[in-house]
Amino acid sequence: NDKFCKISGYARHELIGQTHSIVNSGHHSKEFFKDMWTTISSNRIWEGELCNKAKDGTFYWVHSTIVPMADVAGRVEQYGAIRHDITQRKIAEQTSIQSARLASLGEMSGGIAHEINNPVGIIQGKASQLLKLMRSGKFTSEKGIEQLEKVVSETERIAKIIRGLRTLSRNGDKDPFMPVQIKNLFSDVMDLCAER
Repeated sequence: NDKFCKISGYARHELIGQTHSIVNSGHHSKEFFKDMWTTISSNRIWEGELCNKAKDGTFYWVHSTIVPMADVAGRVEQYGAIRHDITQRKIAEQTSIQSARLASLGEMSGGIAHEINNPVGIIQGKASQLLKLMRSGKFTSEKGIEQLEKVVSETERIAKIIRGLRTLSRNGDKDPFMPVQIKNLFSDVMDLCAER
């Protein structure tokens, strides 16, 4: 009909005798179409959303209801389709999804920055203290080992955060909760305060 010609961009003579493949966008899987054909060839109504490709290469979405038309013996002779253009709604949905993803990414980035900045601050402070000890001549191997152990501990903490992010990005389980020594937590806070 005229509406289909208008939305697809094809003239009537270009469409007559063609199958749906002329507007197939490649968006849907073979299984999607197999399910649709199984439904309508079984003399049942199929309803769903289709992404099609117009003659000019642009994509458009239609909500389709395909009704099989059977003869008196119940054999399907032809199909009738009722379609509504839902392209603007699908664009709005995609925009909304994209906005939500960006918002959650921003929120997650803030959390990641906070989690990584803490150990980085401690590493910088410890390295700075070590450098001051060396420059002042007050450096001893005991003090050096103490500072370097803290640097190693904090780099391991950063590595653990990054491993957790990789696991999360692969939709895997998060790292299990680990017990934290309150004494060590206070020690970290005191170190950070002393270094500022």
